Amino acid sequence: MAEPPRRIRPRDDPSSWSYYGAAHRYDVHGDPDAEAACERRMDMLVLERREDELKALSMAGDRCAFIALIEILVDENRVDDLRAMAEAGDGRAHATLMELLRNQECAD
Repeated sequence: MAEPPRRIRPRDDPSSWSYYGAAHRYDVHGDPDAEAACERRMDMLVLERREDELKALSMAGDRCAFIALIEILVDENRVDDLRAMAEAGDGRAHATLMELLRNQECAD
């Protein structure tokens, strides 16, 4: 049986990002099988561009879905989408937006 496709994840850099790249910084599932199942599910949702589902899961408290969604938005420089989430009251999106803008400013 062929291995399912995997997404390329950003390097985890806790000095620059609170959420981006942090999906597996902490054990949130409690066991390796649950962690692997979550990783496969997030890979599928990202590769199939199912952002609405990622957003719904995020709003329901799924930390891994939120990080997967944030990675898409940051990688595609979708500042307006991050801003809209932040303005809707998502503090995690606000933190990510500020980190993205700071990192862009440092790169210039």
